[in-house]
Amino acid sequence: MSRFDYLESKQVLIVAYFFPPMGGAGVQRITKFVKYLDRFDWQPYVLSAEVLEQQKIEDTSLEGDLPFGLEVHRTRIFMLPTWLPWRIRDFLTRWLLVVDPQLGWYPFAVQHAKSWLKKQLIQAVISTSAPYTAHLIAMRLKALAGIPWIADFRDPWVNNFSNTFATPLHESLARRLERKVALAADAVVVVSDPMKQALCERIPGLPAEKVYMIPNGFDPDDFSSLSEAKRPEGKMMIVYNGSFYNQGRTAEAILHGVRQALDNGLVPVGKLLLRFIGNTGKELALFVKKLGLDDMVEIRGYLPHRESLSHLIAADILLLIIGSGHGTEAVYTGKIFEYLAAHKTILCLANDGVASRLIREAQAGTIVPPDDISAISNALGQLYKSWADQTLKIAPDLSVVARFNRQLQTRQLADILNKISMIKFA
Repeated sequence: MSRFDYLESKQVLIVAYFFPPMGGAGVQRITKFVKYLDRFDWQPYVLSAEVLEQQKIEDTSLEGDLPFGLEVHRTRIFMLPTWLPWRIRDFLTRWLLVVDPQLGWYPFAVQHAKSWLKKQLIQAVISTSAPYTAHLIAMRLKALAGIPWIADFRDPWVNNFSNTFATPLHESLARRLERKVALAADAVVVVSDPMKQALCERIPGLPAEKVYMIPNGFDPDDFSSLSEAKRPEGKMMIVYNGSFYNQGRTAEAILHGVRQALDNGLVPVGKLLLRFIGNTGKELALFVKKLGLDDMVEIRGYLPHRESLSHLIAADILLLIIGSGHGTEAVYTGKIFEYLAAHKTILCLANDGVASRLIREAQAGTIVPPDDISAISNALGQLYKSWADQTLKIAPDLSVVARFNRQLQTRQLADILNKISMIKFA
């Protein structure tokens, strides 16, 4: 007997491709919702896909967040074989699969859910993207069973700075599918106000009151009993935790800024360490070598979530790169909230947008234009001087930080579930 047998909870089906033991930024948001939903009288069930070796970023530590007795149903998925050269797989994905590489999950997930729903009373569905195939699955389930449905967008489908379309026709298809999903869902959840505004402007007839904003956040439990990672003696350590993309978000500007700060004597040689954690790509190491920064840059790669947090609390400065691509003004990268929770000075490379405004509101760091190498260099010099003088401290506004507690955000999600289910079953 699971602990759910003692609860008079309503049942919600979570359609999520990225789910533990898979790791990565896309896993954490839905994992934390699942962790806390039963505290607000919603018992979660999860529909996911089998974990394929070619997509496996494993983080078994996240499984510790899952409620005891949670049912996770994993279905087959057709993916392009890894023996195909990357360029061919990329071509086929962009030209034929169109929606995303996980489109081959759709028929298996729908078929499994149809038989499952005949045996299990489900009072609501939540789908989370990316991949956007999850929304197509949930939309089909709503059409078949009339179940109230929340579509959760972690990132925009259209006007996403990290996405490109093969042709205008492909973009038009994505716009039509996005519109169909947004209008069919009983509620749409996005992660920032500009994202909500852009979605409502793109989709005429989409009621603004149907679109809710729940940003990403942090879980205080993740910081309990956390020990600092090992750090170098006598060096100011800057830590970046996240991913890079070929379009919009790269390390080029910060590395050029470091090089200039060293060349101009703003930061002494041997007194700085820049540590990168996450899926940063092969190009980073090549660029570090090209600029002669090998001795002051560490590339750690992807780490389990709690281990990555241990590097945050060991850092002197946390580096946040939003970039300057189209749509970046609406980007609330998930790491910003854990940066705030770590109570460390943030160096943010961003234009005016939700991320930079939040850092100012929280009084949590320094904001620099993302492509201004001289401004980045000067900021590094000022931060180094404060570090050397032992005055590199911040006093963040804790009332601002508290707004992004994952448990409070799950309460917001539960309130939306209650609202759409009451409308449906009234």
